[in-house]
Amino acid sequence: MILLKWNRHWNIILIIYSTDWTFHFQRHNDDPQFLLSIVNDHLHRLWSNHSFVRFTVVGCTNAILMFVIFLLFVHLLADFSHGRTFAWSISWGLECTIAYFLHRRITFRYEGALASSFARTMLIYGIVLIGSSFTYDLLDYKLGLPYLLVWLCDGTFWGVFNFFSLSWYAMRQPQITWSRVTVGRYENGQKWKEGTFKEGVLIERIEY
Repeated sequence: MILLKWNRHWNIILIIYSTDWTFHFQRHNDDPQFLLSIVNDHLHRLWSNHSFVRFTVVGCTNAILMFVIFLLFVHLLADFSHGRTFAWSISWGLECTIAYFLHRRITFRYEGALASSFARTMLIYGIVLIGSSFTYDLLDYKLGLPYLLVWLCDGTFWGVFNFFSLSWYAMRQPQITWSRVTVGRYENGQKWKEGTFKEGVLIERIEY
């Protein structure tokens, strides 16, 4: 948020989010409640309308848990060859189930079948587990980058990959089909009954 003072009577508030530019030009006497209401309104719209924002918040929560597990196994596997790569793989695998339920309920608000979406998500997570373990090992042990930097870069790249894979495949909302069909006719043959169907269920009846 950028606040520009026009004078002591006018403020211009420019709030930028996503690809939207919203201008508020409001005369007031430096009322903090006005500013707070504007910020709250835009934060609510961000959270409600943009799944990537919800994914980022949920993802950061998952990342904290994953990072703690990662550090634990880095310590436990310190004497093993490529121990940090194994620590990455283990922490990613342990966090997958928690991530699935959080993304299903909060990020994508998915209402489809649990079993099928879980299977699709685990397929994606399995691919990411293999790919991210390979890139982690490459950056850490082959290129010699600091392992915390590798953890951050690897998690960011594959996290973005996760978002698009989950939104386009694993938790893509089912398409709602609408149709208008004849469901009956009066005996005199003059008037028809029609209905609007949603997923095969009559939700609206029209007579003429």
